[in-house]
Amino acid sequence: MNHFSEDELHTLARFAQTLSEPLRTAYSSFVLHAPLDFSARVLLLAHVSKDARAGAFARIGELVGEMERLDARISDPSVPFVTVAEATAALKRALSQHDADAADAAVRFIAQHASARAIRAALIDTVAPSLGAAAHAPILLADLEQIDRYVPNAAGLLRAPVRTLARATAPAIAWHIDTQPSTMHSPQTLFQSLANPPHVVAPSTSIAPTVAATIAAGLPDQMLRPALRQGNFPEHARTLLRVAAWSMLQDDPAQVPYGWTHCLTIPLGLLRNVDVSGNPTALLAIAATHSLAFRATLGRARLQQDYAVQPTAQRHSIIDEAAQHHDAHVAKYMHACLCAAEIDPDCTALYFAAAERLLQWWRKHDA
Repeated sequence: MNHFSEDELHTLARFAQTLSEPLRTAYSSFVLHAPLDFSARVLLLAHVSKDARAGAFARIGELVGEMERLDARISDPSVPFVTVAEATAALKRALSQHDADAADAAVRFIAQHASARAIRAALIDTVAPSLGAAAHAPILLADLEQIDRYVPNAAGLLRAPVRTLARATAPAIAWHIDTQPSTMHSPQTLFQSLANPPHVVAPSTSIAPTVAATIAAGLPDQMLRPALRQGNFPEHARTLLRVAAWSMLQDDPAQVPYGWTHCLTIPLGLLRNVDVSGNPTALLAIAATHSLAFRATLGRARLQQDYAVQPTAQRHSIIDEAAQHHDAHVAKYMHACLCAAEIDPDCTALYFAAAERLLQWWRKHDA
């Protein structure tokens, strides 16, 4: 179903072109989030009420306008490739060699010559373990086919995140590929592993140091390897999503705007790519690693599965408010809650309650 007029589609295509042109500016949270913010807000437009549509569309324009005011764009790289396979191999090589220009040239060729689904399949297993670009690239990959329905060449939005990935020097998540047996002797459920894990002190709340500190403490092998042996993929996926929403509702309110939003958006982004992954088990392990890292470093409370959620009849107003909110994490989180509700419809009320909790935090702090 097409939710946009011809004028809106033309405007969105122009916006996407602007956001697809990497900047010379140094890495910043705004530059990292801009393509994901755009994607989430475009996809939220399908859910907003008629009265909120103009305001939600205007927020997209403000995002692009802020990007346009930043410094000069990088010149388009030459693309000396003949096939997508050749460019994909070059991209993987450039990422491993931390060559941002070569990675940019390769992803630009791939974006112009491959379908959104083919791009997702080509890249997800390579970028999933990376902690570069704040581990956000899988989120954009997960949205790619949906956004591509409305925005031509939407895959160009990957250019800036890929450049950031190429610059990353943090070690990738790799504990799950170790063939050594777990040191744990008793199996445990995934929820039990995440509800109240041992506390880990991280040097900052940024994604890479948070995950790195948790891995250095040995928690993933100790707590996730035995837990992931139990149950099945859909059950584990639902557990990760519910743990994220319960964290938003039950745990440290100081972590509401960023920590607990990332606790949902990053694992969910990985899990939404399972349909094109060559190794779904690895995606699950990586997603669970992020969940554990957030719980271990930011958590202060033991999560309760029987937490009572008050159903809200104002779901449209929650979506409308999120779609018009100034913070990128709010738009991303609302979109993630809608996706989580599709995966786990029995807990739709939980995800809307979590989204409302985030909005309540911002209402108080914006005031």
